[in-house]
Amino acid sequence: MGRGKVVLKRIENKVSRQVTFSKRRGGLLKKAHELAVLCDAHVGVVILSSRGKLFEYCSPRTSWSELIQRYDAISNAQHQETNHDDDQQMSVEIARLRRECDQLKANIRRQTGEDLASLSTEELDNLQKQLESASDNVRDRKDELLNQQLDESRPKVHILEDHNRRLRQMINEGGHHRAAVEAPLVAAVDMASPVTPFGGFFPEVEFSMSLQLQLRPQQLPSVQDFSLQDHRLRQW
Repeated sequence: MGRGKVVLKRIENKVSRQVTFSKRRGGLLKKAHELAVLCDAHVGVVILSSRGKLFEYCSPRTSWSELIQRYDAISNAQHQETNHDDDQQMSVEIARLRRECDQLKANIRRQTGEDLASLSTEELDNLQKQLESASDNVRDRKDELLNQQLDESRPKVHILEDHNRRLRQMINEGGHHRAAVEAPLVAAVDMASPVTPFGGFFPEVEFSMSLQLQLRPQQLPSVQDFSLQDHRLRQW
């Protein structure tokens, strides 16, 4: 029966952790030495314990300074190569985006009726169909908005009509009420108004006659008095 899979995690026991560190450190340095000797490889290993103690190994045929210089040179070269590849990829992407931008600008100019000389008959037919489709879409959207506005305005129109109807009803009722109130007043004024024998054409004579009637209600003026009054008016 085989062993189960060992889960790698931090060893909580301090003594067990130190013993495991010593064993694994020795095994790692031994493997590094075997790799350098057997394969003629340049190997450098640096180990720092949890207490800050340094353990290291360097191949017998090289030194730390030489190993670090070679590492820096190779790392810089790889970094530059990576940057160069990134620059090339970016340049390709920029060129593609520029082509798409130019194509979109050309399409916009053609849709506005410009730069049509380079188009073939088939391309012009396709452009015409696109414009007609776009026009239909715009017209449908416009009709939809107008219908929405009409639907929203109908309740307001009904409210205004009801308001106007109530106002007309109030005005009519007020007119009938005013006529009913003013009718007795007009009749009273007509009854109280004195009767003028000359129809208001001779106010002085009519005023004099009214005074005589008030002062002497039992004595009415004679025809001679009327003739005298008429003669005086003519002289005047």
